[in-house]
Amino acid sequence: MSQNSLSSLNLNNSNSPSAREVLLQELVIAQADQQGYVAQAQEADRQIVQLENRLKALVQLQSRADALERDLQIAQATFSSKLTQVDANRSNIYDSYPQVQILAEPSLPEQPSSPKTMLALAGALVGSLLISSGLVTHWLYQLKNRDPDKTQLYIPASDAFDPSLKR
Repeated sequence: MSQNSLSSLNLNNSNSPSAREVLLQELVIAQADQQGYVAQAQEADRQIVQLENRLKALVQLQSRADALERDLQIAQATFSSKLTQVDANRSNIYDSYPQVQILAEPSLPEQPSSPKTMLALAGALVGSLLISSGLVTHWLYQLKNRDPDKTQLYIPASDAFDPSLKR
């Protein structure tokens, strides 16, 4: 090694005080850059985890949305086919019956043909007389055939549980 190479390596040389300062400055800058890169990497990892979780949630929501969309398409197809059937049934209602033409206008009678008021009142009167006579006859029959020994005496409720009374 020569004297020149040793003197260039010597940092305590009074001729170049700025070389040491430059080296320390570069060291501080490198450490700051390293810390910045580490922080950026950590932030990127955190964002990756967050985005992966969001992606999983969105995949689940997308599958649910696809299922609902399929159900909607099925419901729309069913509705459309039923609507078509209803329209077809409506249009074919006259195909089931023969066509009818009216030859003359219908005419209405001037007086009602039935019920005849007098006949209805006479029937009500006769029915009432028959029912009344039947009830009176039944009542008379019961009075005639009643047995006086079988009539029961009324016992008041206060005497009903009195053991001194004999029946």
